[in-house]
Amino acid sequence: TCKMGVLGCWADGVHAQCRFCGDRPYTSIECPEVVGGRAGHNDAGAGVDETTTECMFANEPKMPYYWDPECALGKLGCLADGIHRECRFCAQ
Repeated sequence: TCKMGVLGCWADGVHAQCRFCGDRPYTSIECPEVVGGRAGHNDAGAGVDETTTECMFANEPKMPYYWDPECALGKLGCLADGIHRECRFCAQ
C-alpha cells in the first residue's frame, strides 16, 4: 500500500498510489504487468520501446515535463513518468 514516505510512492507528485517500480533504486518494487499503459519492464530495459521519444503518464501530471535525452537516473526530475529516464519534470 502506497502512502507518503514509502519507497516509490507519490511518483507523479500528485497521486499517492502512483509508484515507481523496477528500475534502480526501486528494484525491490515489482512492476505490475502493465505500467503507464505499456508493458512492464525491468532494469535491463526489457519491454521498453527504445524508439519512444514521449513521456507516458497514466494520469497527466499538473507539473510540466519534457523529453530530455541527457537525463540520467538519479538526476533531478528525470524518470518523471516512471518508465523513461528521459522524461523529465521541470519548474512551472
